[in-house]
Amino acid sequence: MAIYQDMGPPTAILDAPAPAADDELMKHRAGISEAYWLGPRSGCILLHKNWERDALPRLELSAASIRIEAIRFADVDFVGRHFGYYEREDGKIVFCQDATRHRQIDFEKTPVRVAGPFNNWGQDGPWEAWTLRPRETAAGDILWECAVDRDRLGANLENVPFKFVSSGWHWLKVQPASPNRFYDEAGNANYRLEGHRTGRHVILFETSARAIHGEHAVSIAGPWRGREVLLHPGLAFYDLETDLPLGAHVEHRGSRVETVFRLFAPRAQSVELEIFDDLDNLRPERHAMTLLEDELTWEVRLPGNRHGAYYHLYVAGDRDVLSSHFDAAMPLLDPWALASVGPTGPAIVIDRGRLPRPRSTGGFEPPHWHDLVIVEGHVRDLVAKAPIDLTEAERRGFRGLQKWVEAGDSYLRRLGANALELQPVSQFDVPPEGDYHWGYVPNNYFSPAAEYALHPERGSQIKELHDLVQTCHRQGIAVILDVVYNHVGEPAYLLFIDKAYYFHVEPDGSLSNWSGCGNTLRAESAMARRLIIESLIHLIETYDIDGFRFDLAELISVEVLAEIEAALKAVKPSVVLIAEPWSFRGHIAWRLQSTGWAFWNDGYREFMAAYLRGGGDAGGLRYYMHGCLDHLTRFPAQSVNYVASHDDRCWIDKITENPDFDGTDPTPDDIHRSHLMIAVLMTSLGIPMITAGMDFLQSKGGFNNSYLRGDLNALDYARAERFGLTASYFRSWIAFRLSEWGAILRLREKPPAGYLTMAAAEDTAAAALLFNADHSQGPRQILFAINPHTHEVDIPLPEGTAAGDPAWLEVADRNTFNLRGVFNGRLRLEENRIHLGPLDCGLWIRPSESEA
Repeated sequence: MAIYQDMGPPTAILDAPAPAADDELMKHRAGISEAYWLGPRSGCILLHKNWERDALPRLELSAASIRIEAIRFADVDFVGRHFGYYEREDGKIVFCQDATRHRQIDFEKTPVRVAGPFNNWGQDGPWEAWTLRPRETAAGDILWECAVDRDRLGANLENVPFKFVSSGWHWLKVQPASPNRFYDEAGNANYRLEGHRTGRHVILFETSARAIHGEHAVSIAGPWRGREVLLHPGLAFYDLETDLPLGAHVEHRGSRVETVFRLFAPRAQSVELEIFDDLDNLRPERHAMTLLEDELTWEVRLPGNRHGAYYHLYVAGDRDVLSSHFDAAMPLLDPWALASVGPTGPAIVIDRGRLPRPRSTGGFEPPHWHDLVIVEGHVRDLVAKAPIDLTEAERRGFRGLQKWVEAGDSYLRRLGANALELQPVSQFDVPPEGDYHWGYVPNNYFSPAAEYALHPERGSQIKELHDLVQTCHRQGIAVILDVVYNHVGEPAYLLFIDKAYYFHVEPDGSLSNWSGCGNTLRAESAMARRLIIESLIHLIETYDIDGFRFDLAELISVEVLAEIEAALKAVKPSVVLIAEPWSFRGHIAWRLQSTGWAFWNDGYREFMAAYLRGGGDAGGLRYYMHGCLDHLTRFPAQSVNYVASHDDRCWIDKITENPDFDGTDPTPDDIHRSHLMIAVLMTSLGIPMITAGMDFLQSKGGFNNSYLRGDLNALDYARAERFGLTASYFRSWIAFRLSEWGAILRLREKPPAGYLTMAAAEDTAAAALLFNADHSQGPRQILFAINPHTHEVDIPLPEGTAAGDPAWLEVADRNTFNLRGVFNGRLRLEENRIHLGPLDCGLWIRPSESEA
């Protein structure tokens, strides 16, 4: 993956020539290097070096109507939080971190230390000398710090890189808004220690009026006068927040009923509400919204209950190239709206008192993570060709899928998987060439997609999604939603509310594009985090969603994912949380180890595709079938094992021997390899996941990226009859995985070292694996053997397989699965070996003595 650099919040210098500075200013280089807005009436300047005079400099803004009324040095808590270090009065350098920004790390249980070239990046001891310890601040919160003598950091304290690492070797993220953040030649983000900027280079100021909405420059006045520096959002700006309810709310105050609309828009100059009761109304009401006391949030109150009314928002403000994108003429879809007529709105007012609350009635409890078998699917792909009587409108959305799930012989019920992972169902950007889309371009995170509703103008998508989930639950199927919080679709409404607050921005003002979709959401911002968490809680409380898979979760950051985990588990402790742990910027699978998140294991995906075509080795097979517990994961269900997903080519196209990756008519060996794949998948520790149609060898004719191709993605159920043996074989393996025998493989915790033993055939990748070799999971055992080669092999028995033991029963080969036995005599205990034919596998079970 390429590394894309986040240069942090942009700070621009006005093009006007700088006034002549006095000689002492030049000598000490104490001019302004950067300037940031922190809040509506507060800002911050950073000097080129520590200010050495007793008297603070006098500052002035370019806007004559606004005065700077208070100036002070930033306290050490502010400096430490944003720079990672400060200089104490005794001359020691204090390295500092705020543990609340790293909730995935328990600073008490896994101590954190500072690391840099001065201690061989944390490898040189004594570790205690570099370990952070808690200090209570004047405000009563806790910062974690380590004070170090200057001479221990090296002779030259200019441009010294450093960062922080836990005792488990999990590196803490360098805060994106830190002004001293930089990337080294290897693409690693670090903090920079500058010996001439240790705290007294940070000066805070307050203004006489709200100024954050304007384009202002700041300069040092008087004899120290230097050049003007343009103020931009930065540092604590991204912590600005409100705890007021946002969106549209119906409030009852005795006999008085009002509908209240609120929007967080910290730099807007004005916000208007446009509301109408009829979509054909050409003269809607317009209401100016009032800026509240916090000077961040806008509100308007209308009499009565406006449930069902339609509305847009209009946000105006100063537009600059670098940090804002206001457009007063642009109708905006409220990001907190609970329903929308479509991707461009209008939003629909929903009285929350009329929402379903399925969790209040109890009922369905999803399987434990380690008991999951997931099938991934798309609403329309599942129902488009379903062999039941549906209207054309029903085949396009939630209602049709609901009817298909509850049909007596439905695909999902026959398949036997106990969890359905649906591709995005929140409102998404519909392409102009048609209304089919995978949905990974969200316009709103609360509203179900209007395109999947029978009557979106009436908000029917709310009840229809609710009914679909409840139907799945009645069939014993948990529902996991694919969610996209790393970027937004077009129109990017948050862009028009506050570009810098909600998006990562490059120094030239362009949007960072680590998502590959045109923008990257700044998930670390306080209200972006709140938007994410509250929309997820809404999906749980309104629809009883059982879990979420996060698209390109690397862009959300481990730190924010940890906050999401804590918030959602407080609402629904059983919630399933799965991350796609990569992006165009990097990979976070290793860093997720310290969290309660599972992740799509792309290593498993790539290895198994290669292994089943004769590549790879037996050691790699053991590593992945053991759930990557030897290195990457902390508990088995942290690894979601899969070989193909909606992305890229489907399974049969990926491995087919046919030219052009066309698996429409698979070869016999293609089918054999697919059988080996499901056998390996269902015997691997972790959460197994298949894509819908994989069991009947669904093909897209080699097409690689079908996100707009509903014609290719729609499941062809006729193939379930054509490849009936394969479909039955898949169902048998899924049933085994979920059976009492499969409990040996469905482990909650990391098993003892002796749980799994393996033996490999000489000079091949063929292997036999004995599960529960140490009987730590009870008396039963499972023996699995596989030969991915096109020639016969003899595989030694793994350690712990008793030679001559007659209790072993073979229940599966590459074509057949029968718990009563397949009786082909390939397990030759007296010869201490297993004989397998080309592209072959076998499964044997050893019952307890009482069962034998």
